[in-house]
Amino acid sequence: MLAPLIQSYKQIGVSESDRQQLLQDSVKDFQRALYWGQAGEAVALTEEASQEELRKLIRTSRKSEKIVESKVDYVEFGDESMDAEVEVVVKYYKVPFYVVNERTERQKWNFSYSSGWKYVSREIVDNGSTTS
Repeated sequence: MLAPLIQSYKQIGVSESDRQQLLQDSVKDFQRALYWGQAGEAVALTEEASQEELRKLIRTSRKSEKIVESKVDYVEFGDESMDAEVEVVVKYYKVPFYVVNERTERQKWNFSYSSGWKYVSREIVDNGSTTS
C-alpha cells in the first residue's frame, strides 16, 4: 500500500538523491530520442527557452550525422542537486562517409519541481577522435 506512495514521492524529486537518480533517467531518455531522431521527445525534455535552438540543431544534424552510441561519462551536480553538468561521450558518423567519430559534450540541465529535469544547452568540449 505504501510502495506506490513512496515511488510517487521519489518521482517528484524532493530529496537530493531522488533528483540525482531522476537526472540519470532524463539524460538517458534525451540521448535515446536523439539517437532515434525523435525531435519531439528530445524537445519535450528541454527547457522552453532552449527548445528552438535544439530544434535547429536537430534539423541540421539529422541530415548530416547519425549517432551510433552515447554514454554518460561524468555528472557534476550543483547546490542541492537543482542543476547539473553532464559530460556525454557521443559516437557518430557523418553522412555519407560512415567513419565513426567521437566527441564529448558538456550538457547543462536544470531541475524544477513542476517539470523535473530539463536540458538547457550543450558545449562540445572534445571533437575529433576517430574510432575503428
